[in-house]
Formats: sequence, structure tokens, C-alpha cells
Amino acid sequence: MNFYPVTWVASCQNLKRSTCQCIVLIYYNLDQVSFGKFRNVMIANNPIMRAYGNGEFLGISKDVCCVEGVFPKNQNIGILQFDHVEEATKCIESRPDLREPHNYGGSDLFILPLCSPSQSWPGYRFIQIDVYEPKNSEVFTKYVNALVPIVTRHGGHVIAGTTQTGYFMGMRRMSFFFVVQWRSREAFFDCNAEADCVFCPPKPPPPPEDPNIMTTDDLCARFGIKRCACKSNKVTPLQRESGASCSSRILFELDTQHFAWC
Repeated sequence: MNFYPVTWVASCQNLKRSTCQCIVLIYYNLDQVSFGKFRNVMIANNPIMRAYGNGEFLGISKDVCCVEGVFPKNQNIGILQFDHVEEATKCIESRPDLREPHNYGGSDLFILPLCSPSQSWPGYRFIQIDVYEPKNSEVFTKYVNALVPIVTRHGGHVIAGTTQTGYFMGMRRMSFFFVVQWRSREAFFDCNAEADCVFCPPKPPPPPEDPNIMTTDDLCARFGIKRCACKSNKVTPLQRESGASCSSRILFELDTQHFAWC
């Protein structure tokens, strides 16, 4: 697999960067590889990662909750971190067992430059990942600029907001990744409820009957979470013009307990 660097000519305004750090998101299929095999591949490559920009395997997603859009139920996410995007790219290109998806059931691998240094993962162990497909870059930038203060007010730590993603698994449509660290699920859902009231998104159409797809209607019933009821059934101009509805918004706990010793 080749690495496809992305430079979008008319892309959305990425959040201003104050760090050179990056994270690598590895989406992998649980039907194709066990937790143990994925873990072992990452651990075996930890010494190599450290040699490239202090890279490290941070952990694996746990209890993924799809809040908006869709997310395959059989999919999981592993997260790596490096000091520089260039070092992350060199590391992955140098290791066939990392860049070839069949080694760990991988389906997508993204390198995201961070806008802010990540906080202590044990302290901020809940991760929000939003994936957008913006329609109007100027209006979408206004949407993000309105969203960030809401997130910050509820204690969220925004670490990425970018279209400048590099990936190894093939070309994709332009996507904007918005990544936030949280101390608790409750803080995230309080923030999400306020954002629902502010931007007032419509209820999405019923998804196709596919047991392998996790949808908004699933909404992590085991946590007893309910979305704030929208006061209006109309989409705001800000959302309609910018394409600010998430194709995927997920929250998960980053499981690091198995990797601290590696």
C-alpha cells in the first residue's frame, strides 16, 4: 500500500496548530482479527515506533458509542502517537506489517496532525471522533468556530480539526476530522445536548435494516443516554450550507491498561 498525502486546494480552514504532534487512527475489523492479534502486532512494532519520533501505541477503543451518523458494529480503532507527521509516515512505510491491512484486519489508517498537545490519556480517557464531509468550506469554518467554544466550556480538550489527513488504505472523499479528549462521558453528552439545541439538527432518516451497522437510534442504550429534543424541525442555514451534519460521531474509552508496560 502507498501513502497518499492530501493537500486540499479549497479545503475548510483547519484549526490553528500549536504542536507538531500527530495521532494515527487505525480502523480494523473485529471479524477478521482478534483483539490479541491486533495488540501483538502493535506491541511488536513499539520499539520501531519509538525510534521514529518517539512513536507509541496508546491503546484501543472500548465501548464505542455512535452518537450521530453510522459506524460499523464490527469495527474498532487503535491509536498511535508520534512527535511529527513525517516520522509517523516514515515509520508506517518502513513496516510491511503496519502498512499492509491483512496483517491486522485493517480497513483504514489515517494520520492526523494535532492542533493542541494531547493531555494525559489516563486523565482524559474518553475520545470523541467526528467525521464531516463539508459542502461549503467558508460556512463550515463558521460552524466549527461556533462549536469549539461549546466543547471547551464543557471541559473538552480539542486536539484535532483538520482535512490534512494522510492515509494508507486508498483514496477517499475529503473529510474533516474533529477529535476531542474528555474526562467523562457525562461531560461529552452535556456538550452534545447543548450543541443539539444551538444547531438544531433534524432527526436522521431511518437507517437500512443492517445488523452490522451501529446507528444514532442505538445511542448506547446501556448508558441510559437520551438526546436533547430539538425545538425546531428545520435545519439551520449554517448546517444546510456547510454540510455540518456528521457522517460519523463516536465516543469511546481508550483502553490503555494492557499497553502501559510495553
